[in-house]
Amino acid sequence: MVRLGRRLRALRNERMRSLQDIIASIGFAGTGFLRDAERGALLPTTATLHKIAHALDVELIDIVNVPEETPRSRLVEITRHLSQEALAELLQHAERLLPEEKKKK
Repeated sequence: MVRLGRRLRALRNERMRSLQDIIASIGFAGTGFLRDAERGALLPTTATLHKIAHALDVELIDIVNVPEETPRSRLVEITRHLSQEALAELLQHAERLLPEEKKKK
């Protein structure tokens, strides 16, 4: 829960959004809920995390991803900052690296 809380705070700060902004966007009253979530004192439901992701203009995977954890997680984090064109190029390259049985037909 603490890692999730740190991630929520980092994304909120990256987007330069206040607790009040996010709470208003998701329709909650008071900032205590989000403050507690950012401290790791409570675990929001998946539905609430979806609302927070929408308010932050990120995807749910961006909230639950911990970039420091694994190379794959770091790659997911990097892709957050790529253009659609760069993502398409990266996806094409990645698909060429897949074993034949894993490739889409």
